[in-house]
Amino acid sequence: MKKILLALAISITVSGFSQYNVYSASNISAIRVTELNYHPADVDTTNDSEYEFIELKNTGDTELNLTGYAFINGIDYTFGEASVAAHSFVVLASNSEKFQELYGFAPFGEYSGKLDNGGERITFVSSSGDTILNFKYDDSSPWPVEADGLGYTLVSKSINGTGDPDSASYWAVSGQLRGSPGADDAVSDIKLLSGIVPSEYTLMQNYPNPFNPTTNIEFDIPQSGRVLLKIYDVTGREIVTLLDEEKIAGKYSVEFNASGLASGIYFCRIQVNSFSYVNKMVLLR
Repeated sequence: MKKILLALAISITVSGFSQYNVYSASNISAIRVTELNYHPADVDTTNDSEYEFIELKNTGDTELNLTGYAFINGIDYTFGEASVAAHSFVVLASNSEKFQELYGFAPFGEYSGKLDNGGERITFVSSSGDTILNFKYDDSSPWPVEADGLGYTLVSKSINGTGDPDSASYWAVSGQLRGSPGADDAVSDIKLLSGIVPSEYTLMQNYPNPFNPTTNIEFDIPQSGRVLLKIYDVTGREIVTLLDEEKIAGKYSVEFNASGLASGIYFCRIQVNSFSYVNKMVLLR
């Protein structure tokens, strides 16, 4: 059975040996699933399955002990001694070497199993066997189909995984190709507000503005085309690609989450067909 890595974005205290605290079971509800790459796109000649991953996040304000916790459906892994810091991530992937090449951080361990391209049930339990997470993902509408082999991932619409991951409404398409394992996704939702064909291309001013940390960006496209929507800082450095894909004519809304950015002025630039436009945004914390 193919091995799968475990990459942990965790904070562990070391003083000659690892120290782990014990936390009450009530705190474990803060563990949420926030990203899933069940059917990646091929990279060069490497098979897509080598880039699968699942991301968990400790959404609480205290460190959590995962010792003895286990994935028992879909993928198989039992944690040894490990803890995850508040607001930090646990990322599980399918191939240690390939994952590190693509995303730039090393795995912590390996587990067995494979994420099914057609969807399956994932179950995560405590050391005493209590169910912590139990959800089934799917590869067909209303689940975001862009995550099914087209290079994007499923991300929770809420950066703290609010809601039920067993429901398609919990999930959105990642804001960038390959997703954002080990970090909050920059975009939490992309919506087609209206299928009525607009008369002209428009990038509206984001609202609210100033914002902290989320804001909505709306745009109109009168013709189908590949929409490129990016955020830049005042130096012109690209911060993130919010959208890079084909869209039909219509009116769209994108929610941008800037929780990982510092206060300041940023610029949103859209390019689609021959249209290009830039708006200024203010992040104020």
